[in-house]
Amino acid sequence: MEKIYVFFAPGFEDIEALSIIDVCRRANLPVVTVSTTGEQSVVSAHNVPIVTDALFEELDYSDAALIFLPGGMPGATNLYAHEGLREVILAQYEAGKPLGAICAAPLVYGRMGLLKGRKTTCYPGFEGELQGAIPTGELIVCDDQFFLGKGPGAALRLGVDHIDHVEAVQGGVLGVVQDLLVVVPAEVGERDALGRGEDLSEPEIPHEHEQPHAERQRAEGPHQEGHAAGAPVPELETRLVHLADGADGHDRGIDHRLFLGLR
Repeated sequence: MEKIYVFFAPGFEDIEALSIIDVCRRANLPVVTVSTTGEQSVVSAHNVPIVTDALFEELDYSDAALIFLPGGMPGATNLYAHEGLREVILAQYEAGKPLGAICAAPLVYGRMGLLKGRKTTCYPGFEGELQGAIPTGELIVCDDQFFLGKGPGAALRLGVDHIDHVEAVQGGVLGVVQDLLVVVPAEVGERDALGRGEDLSEPEIPHEHEQPHAERQRAEGPHQEGHAAGAPVPELETRLVHLADGADGHDRGIDHRLFLGLR
């Protein structure tokens, strides 16, 4: 059976790497985590050590259903610096087989010249690394070969897109979606960003000063032009604004829109 290979280099982004692995394994897809360091333990950008399944040199990757590169810095540039990995990526590309990346990691494909003329997305500030590409700023951009995500907030949804593409699912995509309450493409299921049916009521807005923003968002609706498919709907964003702005008494200093890839 073909496998999904996820490559790890020092400084990878924890959420982006582990979310993809978790989602795909919930769908019973064979995922192999690979260290590019020569040691099975790789330390993340947030100093979390992860023990991978194999070392890069132990595998040949001819059975790759999909190759995935997590973002994070310096994880993304460390991945690009690995000559053997670049050769594997090029072989996958020339075979017309899928390649995934998120956050800063699309720079690997961009520097290799593989994204020329393609619509893309990446973490804000890395667009210049995508040589000849067409950055869209969208949360998720998928075409016939590339599956790209903008940042950590895109990881679960990108994992669902991987499942939908590989199509080796036992139990179906919706089983995973229902468990995780993630945003899904319209064709996968009629759910909002919380995984609920459309007949459920709007959430209560707890603070009066947020009412105008919430009412405006609801009036515009989640399917207004300019609202990217699969992006968090306004009511979820309102909840995140409420938390990130410290309306519950805790000022977290979080730019929630950038975290979710909405900016």
